[in-house]
Parts: sequence; C-alpha cells; structure tokens
Amino acid sequence: MIIRTTNILAGPLVILVWAIDIYIFLACIRLILSRLPSTRNSQFCQGLKLFTDPLAEIVHRYLQKYRHESPPTWMSWTVLIIAGVIARHFLIWIIVSV
Repeated sequence: MIIRTTNILAGPLVILVWAIDIYIFLACIRLILSRLPSTRNSQFCQGLKLFTDPLAEIVHRYLQKYRHESPPTWMSWTVLIIAGVIARHFLIWIIVSV
C-alpha cells in the first residue's frame, strides 16, 4: 500500500505501520512453519521463534492472569494478530487524516 502524505510528523507513524506489517508477516510464517514437521526444528524456524514468541508469551501471561486458568496457545496468537491489524488500521487512519 502506498501512503502519500505531506506532513513530516507522519514519517514515524509510517515506519511504525511497516514494523507492525513485518511482525504480523513473520508471525504468520512462523505459525505455518511450526505446523510442518520437516521445518519445525530448522534454524530459520528457531530464529523466528526467538523474534516472535516473546510478545505472544506476554499476551499469554496477561490472558492467564485474567482468566484464572491457562488459555489455549492459539488464543494468545489470535489476540496478538488481531490487535496488530487493528493498531495498523488505526495508525493508517491517523496518517491519512493528518
């Protein structure tokens, strides 16, 4: 997507949108590769795990604290990806409206 803006203050927001896009993309690749038995233990998948899993673990601990039981692992990933998409759309809305 191409966003054209004349406001100089929108630059950091565009970089933040790109960072969210990259994280969501890498998280989806990591989730797909973890389902394939041949690539589950590969060095690439382990590197993605080190990059994407800490944020999912924070969300998992937050959900566990308020649910008083251990939520399924897919729930933290779902909340994380949906929150990323919502934050991305909100930031794009701010960039376009400024």
